[in-house]
Amino acid sequence: MKHNKSNKSGKKLENDCENLLIRYNIPYIKAKQSGIDFIIYPNNLDKIMYLDCKSINGQGTAIERTPHTVFKYKKKYNANLIHILEGKVNTPEIIREHCNHLCETKFLKLKELEQIVSNQKVEHLSNKFFN
Repeated sequence: MKHNKSNKSGKKLENDCENLLIRYNIPYIKAKQSGIDFIIYPNNLDKIMYLDCKSINGQGTAIERTPHTVFKYKKKYNANLIHILEGKVNTPEIIREHCNHLCETKFLKLKELEQIVSNQKVEHLSNKFFN
């Protein structure tokens, strides 16, 4: 039962992200299987953004898989920066730290992503609270 609830919240976050990209006419590639959820600005190496949606609604093993997600996509795409789009619950600091040991990782909320794609200047919230 919990797995289905987690899967629904993850799909909703992916759909919300895709709708945002469509609304702002942002080019992207959406993974079909075993790839990162979104490659945003895929034809512009200066702006390319590797983004994976992680709608974690509580503690448990799902949140602890986030560092492996970062590792896998860093290796697969040779990415220097991975963005994790979070749901309502913030990723714990220990998981953020682990991710950043593997690859530079930025954790965003949907509103922050909207500010980025709409070219609004945004101070990353994690800079306020975690640095």
